[in-house]
Formats: sequence, structure tokens, C-alpha cells
Amino acid sequence: MKIKLLQTPRYEAHLYEKKDNIDEKLGHTTFFPPLGIATLTAHLKKHGFSVNQDDLCIKVFHHNYKEKDPKKHINLKIFNDEKRAQKFINLKKDEEFELMGEKILKLTKHKGFDIFGFSLSETYTPSTAAVALTLAKLLKEKYDVPIVIGGNVHFEVAETMLKTRLVDYLVCGEGIDIFLNLCKNLEEGMPLEKTQGIFFLDKKGKVRSTDFPKFLKKRVPIRPCFDGLPLDLYAPVVMFDVDGVKYIRKILILPYIFVNGCPNSCAYCPDAIGGCAIKKPEEVVEDLKFFSKRYKTKYFFFINTEINPTYEYANRLADEIIKSDLEIYWSDCITFLDISKKLLKKLKEAGASILVWGLESGSRRILKFVQKPLPSFKYIEKILKKSYELGIRNELDIICGFPYEREKDINLTIKFLLKVKKYVLQYHVSKFRPAGKMGLFPERYGIKLLELKPSTHRPGHTIPFEEIKGLKWQEKMKQIDNFYEKIQRAVGLPRMEKTPSMDIERFLFIRRLRCEFHQLVRDELVIKY
Repeated sequence: MKIKLLQTPRYEAHLYEKKDNIDEKLGHTTFFPPLGIATLTAHLKKHGFSVNQDDLCIKVFHHNYKEKDPKKHINLKIFNDEKRAQKFINLKKDEEFELMGEKILKLTKHKGFDIFGFSLSETYTPSTAAVALTLAKLLKEKYDVPIVIGGNVHFEVAETMLKTRLVDYLVCGEGIDIFLNLCKNLEEGMPLEKTQGIFFLDKKGKVRSTDFPKFLKKRVPIRPCFDGLPLDLYAPVVMFDVDGVKYIRKILILPYIFVNGCPNSCAYCPDAIGGCAIKKPEEVVEDLKFFSKRYKTKYFFFINTEINPTYEYANRLADEIIKSDLEIYWSDCITFLDISKKLLKKLKEAGASILVWGLESGSRRILKFVQKPLPSFKYIEKILKKSYELGIRNELDIICGFPYEREKDINLTIKFLLKVKKYVLQYHVSKFRPAGKMGLFPERYGIKLLELKPSTHRPGHTIPFEEIKGLKWQEKMKQIDNFYEKIQRAVGLPRMEKTPSMDIERFLFIRRLRCEFHQLVRDELVIKY
């Protein structure tokens, strides 16, 4: 069986609206090779399947950038019209959709495959589903093969897609074993019920699922395979002007995960369910050596829940990286638990360039309510200061709108953020969405989840809920928006500065990773094709 895996594109206004110059256009985003299909590719190849993977997101972007004739551009914006997308879903016909779909498919090989797997990246806009369904329609008409969707797709959107019969199966969650078993069973002609963990449409038009365990135990992440992806498109040759000196680099940043899940039990976090599976430090270093040699890069975007699930693990990992003489630069999340000034220094030596710290709230009442363990705020301030002085870029994760959060709690959060503002160069402020234990057992936390109907997308990045003994959803939504704006106003724009003790290579890596700052600092950017 030959399998084609595709990262499907979607419309994003900040990428495709007209910009004044190349600095602005490319300065709004950083593309990474898609880790999901790269991991699935490695898993399928290990089990003997022939796999071809491609990323249509980056290919569409570069096609439009290189093509000077606007008539030849791929217009993703048309897919973002909700009414038009719904009409296409109902009628399964839209000539302009299909014309754009054909243009997209010309960017990749699609003949001779027995099954197509689509990875969807966030279904917050109608374009995500509309583009995927258009491609599915064209591929089914040409080859009459199964189409499977997965990735970051909300169920109410997947339900809508399945009901079109243009998509055959939905794989949920950590689905690499599920997808593997589906391929095996399709190849062997086994009954659909033999594949656990899939959703499909029955003959009566009802969405059904096979047996699906409620709690999935986390698995140790496997080494992804990036072969076949257009890696040159992720790593343009860039020329940075820093303090009057020009630096030219080709910076390919690879995503990688080796800590899956979290040992803590924060009630709002899905990573706190299903345990924690961690790759051995020695194996992590072997993977990094392999990536550096095969793909000729020393830059990595770690997407672990935290680099320090325990103090001992982070310490061993840093030792192994330093001992191996790997000259790498990386970014990762980190917890204020299980950290010290000594360990921070060692992590810096091992390549730490950006550390994203999970604070969430400056209110002890809220932290206790959501079961997030943190040391004293005084200790947190000392750690942030030390990290900054070492030349590491500190970023803070904040969540606003927790159930029963009030103005006093937000004021406490803002007060602390302003106190440490000197040491923090960016804040990631998110609006609360019930997940983890709060999503599974909302009544335990005094909230009620509201029903979500089938849709082309999930607008507003929200999961509606009500406080049983407090605010109804409309009131809560206004409060969340208000808190969000208040924090954003207080912390201001992110800063892109060279912190003390930061070497130039680390700074260039951060500039590329945080390239949305091209509007805040004067860069010269050159792309060669």
C-alpha cells in the first residue's frame, strides 16, 4: 500500500493580505516542517509501508510569493467565506474552489497512492475544512481512494466533514498507531470495526466510532522523519543587520518532542491526563546528532510540555548534550518547579536560547483552584532574573478568564508581570478554554459546558461554558475579552533585544524564530530560490 500524507493549507490574513515589502510579508510567520506527519511517516515506514509526505501550507505560500502574475496566485481567501464554504459542503460544487484546488494539487505528487492522509492545522477558520474538502473531492473523483483526516481538528468540524462523504475517516488524538492499524486493515480487507479509535459515517448518514479508550496512555515520542518535505523552503538564506554588522545564515529550525505529557496535575491542561512518557537523555542526544548531520542544522524548536519534568532529568539531559559537543540552539517550555540557578546555567551551556515559562496567573487563589503548583513569586522573580542575565530569552505563558476569576485576580497577575517585565521579553496571553480534567469533569470545578453543533469551523478559539454559581456564557465571554485586553495593554509589545551574555549566533536564531519582530527591529531579509 502506498500512502500520501499532506499538511493541508488554510487562509491566514497576516500571510496573504498585501504587504508593503518582503520584510513585512515574511516577518509575520515562521514555518516549521510539520512534526505530526513527519512522525507518522517514520512510524509507517518502520512497519514497511511506502510513504510520501508533503507540506502544502509552505508550498502555497512560496508559490504566491514567487509568482508575479496575480492571476496565477492560489487564492485561499475564497475558502474563508463561511456561507460559501457551507454551500460547497451542501452542494459539493464550486467551480472557483475546484480551480484553486487543482492549482494546489499541482504543487505535489498525487498519482498512484492507495490512501491519502490529511493533517489539518487548527479548524478556527472555515478555510481549513473548505480547502481539505475541496482537495478530497478532486482526489476522490480522480482516484476513488480513502481520505483520512487528523491533526488539530475539532470534532464538530470533523463531524461536518464526515457527513459530506468526501472524507472517509477521522483519526483522533495521538493517532499514529490508529492510522497504522487502519492502513493494515484496509490493505487486508478487514471489517471497519477491527480498527479502534476511528470515526466514520455509516450507511444511514450517522457519525459513528469504533471502540475508543477514554484515557490514552502517553507513549514515548519516536524520532520523526523529515525526508521528502521541502526543507529548503523552511530555511531561506537570511541576512541580518545587527548593530551595523551583516550576518548571513541559512537557518533551518526543526521541531522535536521528547517529553510527552506532564507529571503535574493542573486541572485545565490536557497534558496532565494519561501520564508522562519521556525519552532517555542518551536517546535524545542520538536523535539530535542524527538531525544535525542528515538535515545540516543546529537549530531546534522543542515542543515538550516542559524540558524539566524532573530536576534530575533536565540535569542529565544538559550533561549529555554538553558531553556530546553538540553545538545546538533550542527553544522549549519550562516549569518553575524543579529548577535552580545552577541548572539554568547548565541548560544555557547546552543550547537553551528561549525558555517559555508557565505562570498562568499571579493570583494564588486561582492557582490553587486550578491545581497548578508553583514556588513563591519571590523565587520565580529570582529565577527569571538569573535566566535573563545568562542571556536566555524569557517568555511567560498567561491564561485569563479562568472560572470564577475576578478583577482582583487579574490585577494581581498584572502587578507581578510588571514587576518582572525587565526580565521577560514576550508574554503569551491565552483565553481560558475548558480542557483536561476541567473538560472531562466540569461539574467538579463549578462549570457547565455548552453544546457545540456541527460547523465548518470553531470561531473565536472558544469552548463555551458557564459558571454554575456565577456568570452565564455571554457575560463570561465579555469578561474574558476584557481581561485579555487589560493584560495586553499592561505588558505592551514584545521586545527583541540582545540580553546580557547572549552570543550572536543565539541572537540570530532567536530573530529567525521570532521573526514577527521584523516590524519592531530593522532587518534586511534576502531570499534566494
